[in-house]
Amino acid sequence: MKLKHLLLLPVVAFGLQACVNLNLKTTLPPQTYYSLDKEIITPSCTGVLDNIKLETTVLSPYDTKDLLVVNSEGEVTSIDSIKWVDLPQNMVRNLVVKLALNNCIHVSTQASYSEKLDTLRLYVNDMHLVVANADELSTNPSLEKEYSSRIFLSYDLLSPNGVRLKSGVVLTTSKDKNPVYALQDAIKSAASKVIGQVKAYNDGLKEIKNPSDDNTKPSQRKGV
Repeated sequence: MKLKHLLLLPVVAFGLQACVNLNLKTTLPPQTYYSLDKEIITPSCTGVLDNIKLETTVLSPYDTKDLLVVNSEGEVTSIDSIKWVDLPQNMVRNLVVKLALNNCIHVSTQASYSEKLDTLRLYVNDMHLVVANADELSTNPSLEKEYSSRIFLSYDLLSPNGVRLKSGVVLTTSKDKNPVYALQDAIKSAASKVIGQVKAYNDGLKEIKNPSDDNTKPSQRKGV
C-alpha cells in the first residue's frame, strides 16, 4: 500500500500543477503591448548633419512597462491589459534619435569620450495618466473613461567641457480615450520641443559663423 501511494504522488503533483497553470491562464487578463515611440524617420537633409551626444534618464517609478494612473489622492494603479514593449527610458531615447534625425541632427548614442560633441541630457521627471472624467464616472459608471497624460521633463545642452549652453523645462498634456495614444502624443510633443530648442541653438551658431549677405557692409553689397 505504501508503494502504491508513493507511485501516485508524482501523478497528483502533476495534476495540481496543471490546475494551477490552467487557473492562471483563465484569470489573467489578455495583454496588449505598445511602443511609446511611433515616430517614422523621414530625413530630407542635405550636407553635413549636426552631431550631438544623448543621455536620457526616466525617473525610476515611471521607468516601468506598466501604464501608471494617478488619482486625485495620489493613489497609483496600473492598467492590467496594456504594457509597454520596452522600458520608457529606451523608447524615449529612440524617439529623440528619430526626431533629431528628422531635424537634421545626428545623435551619437555610443560616442566615445574622445569625441568633442555637445551633449543633450534629457530627464523625464513625470510620466503618468489621470482619468479626466473621474467626477462624471463616480455618478455614471457606464461612461467610457477618458485619459489625460502628464509629461514633465527637463533638459540641458552641455558643451564638451561641461558648460551649460541651454536648458529648460517642458510640460505637455494630451487627452484621449485610449491611454496609449494620450501618452504617445504627450511625450512626442515634449521631445519635439526639446529638439526644436537644440536646432534653434545650432542654427544660431551657424548664423554667427557664417553671416548672411544681409549682414555684409553696404560697400561690399554694392561691389565697391
